Amino acid sequence: MENKKINISFVNYFPGYKYNPSLRTPDIFSRILPKTDYDIVVNYSQPDIIISDKKNCPTKSNNVVKMFHTGENYRPNYNQYDYSFAFDHSDDSRHVRVTSLSYYGLKRYVRNYETFNIDDILKQKTKFCCFLVSNPGCFTRNRFFEKLSQYKKVDSGGRYRNNIGRRIIHNTRWIKDYKFIITFENGSYPGYCTEKIGTGFKAHTIPIYWGDPTVNKTFNEKSFINCHNYSDFDKTIEKVIELDNDDEKYKQMLIETCLIDNKIPSELSDKHYINRFNTILKEISCKRNLIR
Repeated sequence: MENKKINISFVNYFPGYKYNPSLRTPDIFSRILPKTDYDIVVNYSQPDIIISDKKNCPTKSNNVVKMFHTGENYRPNYNQYDYSFAFDHSDDSRHVRVTSLSYYGLKRYVRNYETFNIDDILKQKTKFCCFLVSNPGCFTRNRFFEKLSQYKKVDSGGRYRNNIGRRIIHNTRWIKDYKFIITFENGSYPGYCTEKIGTGFKAHTIPIYWGDPTVNKTFNEKSFINCHNYSDFDKTIEKVIELDNDDEKYKQMLIETCLIDNKIPSELSDKHYINRFNTILKEISCKRNLIR
C-alpha cells in the first residue's frame, strides 16, 4: 500500500517563510499541497523533499528529492535539482511554470465588468502617470521613465527618483488616482512576468508594460500598453499620449478584461497545479517506497 505521508522542508528559502495553508492568501505551496492526495508534513529532520530558492542546491544528498522554486528571472539547474518551479515556458516533465501572479492565485483578475461605472472611474483619474520602483538597476525602465517625463510629470513613489516627498507603501490606494502606471520588469525574458502588471489592474489603472514578450498569452493586450508591440519607446509614448488625450479610447482600454476571455489560463489554474503536484508527489512516493 502506498504511503500517503510526505515530509517536506524549506531550506535556504525566502527569509521568514512559513508553510501556512490557513493564510488568507496562501502561497502556491501552502495553497496547493493540502489539496493533493497526500498528507504533507513539514519535517526538517527527515524530509522526503527539500524546497529551495537558491541557484546552488543546499544539499547533495541522494536520499531527498530537491525542488527549486524562484520568484526571480533564473533558469532551473537540473544538475542539482530534480524539479523546478519557475517562470520559464517549458514542456519538461520536471518543470512547473509558476509566475508571481499565479503564486497567490489569479482569481482577483476575473471580474464582472458589467458592474463597472467607467465614467466614475475616469473621474477619479485626476493624475497622469505613476512609477513605483526602488531598484535602480534596470536601465531600460529608468530610460522610459525619463522619456515619458518629458511629456508630463510622472510621479515616482518608490525610493528610485522619488519626486513626491514620501515613499508609497499601500500602493493600490495611491495608484487609483492615476491614468497610467509604468510596470516594467527588472529584465526581459519569455515567461518572466511578475506581480508588477497586476498593480495597475487592481487599481483600474492602465499598465504600461515591458518585460515578458509572451505576456499576451495570459493578459488581454487590449487592456494595457504592451511595449513589445512597438518598434521603440517613442512609438509607445505616442500611444500613451493618444489615450491621454482621448477619453473614449482611454475608457475602451480600461473596460477591457485583464485576462484573455476573462478566464484564468488553464496552465496557471489551481486545478492544473493540483494535478501536476499529484503526479510529482506520486513519482516521489513510489521511488521512496522502493528505496525503503
